[in-house]
Amino acid sequence: MRVDENLHVIEITKQGPCDGKLLPGDHIIQIGDRTVQTVDEAREAIEAAGVSIRIVFDRGLQSTTQDNIPEQYESLFKRREGFTYHYVQINYVKGCKFGLGIKHFQNNVIVSRIDPGSLAAQSLQEKDHIIDINGIKVTDKEVARSLLVRALKKKNFVSMCIERPVSGKAKEWVDDAMNASQMQPPSVAMASDVQEIAARQQQKMMEAMDTKK
Repeated sequence: MRVDENLHVIEITKQGPCDGKLLPGDHIIQIGDRTVQTVDEAREAIEAAGVSIRIVFDRGLQSTTQDNIPEQYESLFKRREGFTYHYVQINYVKGCKFGLGIKHFQNNVIVSRIDPGSLAAQSLQEKDHIIDINGIKVTDKEVARSLLVRALKKKNFVSMCIERPVSGKAKEWVDDAMNASQMQPPSVAMASDVQEIAARQQQKMMEAMDTKK
């Protein structure tokens, strides 16, 4: 486990003693019977605690997942048999790795890698299809990556609607899509710069709609 100078968890060692108990972004406030505020105090408390260590921590909201898709996003996709649909919000935690790898195939942006212990690992899974980034539909991995980074920098969070394969047939389709993505050109529908312009235009339209409400 790694923490920053304020004892916020940055990284969890896979299969380590804290794996499955602490998450990136958790704030450690007590070890054993000692309140801790610095890394040195935490080290001393761990040494004094012995074999069994009790850790008290504060868990802020890093990530939420819900099965009910907000009504305004339902028009972005058509539900398919063999898949489940989820609305995910991931909040930025300073110093924590986002840990997401993506590919695209036939206008679908698909999760190809999730780093263990990362922010993305709390809500996303490999083979998830990312339908949108903060309400903007994405079909190209470079545009999706750009929107994701921009959202985290400007808003400190990113939201997505996710299509997740659950049936054998659906999972097989995603596997084939991920393998086929290696054979295709970098962009699917249109050039990346054109898609970014379209994405920015969509964002302006959404902001204008929010202003009118």
